Amino acid sequence: MDKTLCGISALRLLRVPPQYLSVLPCLPDFDTPYGRQQLRDNYTASKIVGIPIHALEFGAHGINSTLVKPHVWTTSLPHRAIIDTPFDVSLTSPLFTALLLARHISTIHLAMLLYEFMGTFTVFSPSKDLDEAYARARRELAIPRMQDWKRLVDTKGSATNMWTRPPLFTSRDLELFLSEVAGQHGYKPLQSAAHLVTGSVASPFEARASLLLTAPRATGGLGLTGMQNDLKIELNDDARKICGLRHVYADLAWEKTSKHPFVVVECQGKAVHGSPIKGLTDDNRALALQNMGIEVIRITYEQIADERRFEIFGAYLAKKLGVQMRSPAPKTARATQELREQLFCDWEQVGLI
Repeated sequence: MDKTLCGISALRLLRVPPQYLSVLPCLPDFDTPYGRQQLRDNYTASKIVGIPIHALEFGAHGINSTLVKPHVWTTSLPHRAIIDTPFDVSLTSPLFTALLLARHISTIHLAMLLYEFMGTFTVFSPSKDLDEAYARARRELAIPRMQDWKRLVDTKGSATNMWTRPPLFTSRDLELFLSEVAGQHGYKPLQSAAHLVTGSVASPFEARASLLLTAPRATGGLGLTGMQNDLKIELNDDARKICGLRHVYADLAWEKTSKHPFVVVECQGKAVHGSPIKGLTDDNRALALQNMGIEVIRITYEQIADERRFEIFGAYLAKKLGVQMRSPAPKTARATQELREQLFCDWEQVGLI
């Protein structure tokens, strides 16, 4: 068995910020009986990657252990399927990891995972021990500060489990990958999940809102098609004077058509929008867009998490978009409940259950 983490183990490691990877102990050599005996006492294995270790196996080696779960892959690997780690192991790439998980998680959770990989966020809660190890390494200048990954704080200045980072792949990367792995195990559910993803988002809030608003009615969403995520909007001279910016990015946007005006929905997440200064910036952005004739609707997480409040918001938005919303049939109502149950879980568990 080659030492390549895959599936759940790869996902857990992909969510770890690089600054923490640098202070984690190396994994034991789980190819050997002696190395496997050390797994339970190894912090990286027991607390980060998880036991059993999920490892990619190229051909049948017949390993029999409760500590390592092999995943056999017998065909040629997709392009750039394996990436390196700071440890003496490799890792399946985000796209290949999604393909391997596709047969084991629901389509909605797979879509949520794609939103995370294609977005500019991840969710990771370092333990107190890991935080202290990182702080100690920083004090000793053993590791550089990571600029690409940043931990968000709440309105009280306390660290959250939300991190911003560059996207792990683009929608174009996903499209090319799907064409490469057509017919492979996991292809169909991955393709179905990809059809539910509308673009790059900056938070679980935006991902959940996107699925609730755009997923087909049969899947439990409102079916409000035509939405774009993180849409760049160039501002005119008056709008620039109002907010001091040349352009802004809209969280969720429907561009103007013959049936409806330009509509923007802004997701007011506390970790990002909660400070007074940021609130003033948001007010100026909204006024600038409204001055250009763009309808701006601001929503909070509570407004999508509460079913009744979301129904009211959804009906209002549909009216703005010129969409006639019909009362859901019993089957559609059940699908809505199932969608909400899957969406409003602990995001750190998405892909792991």
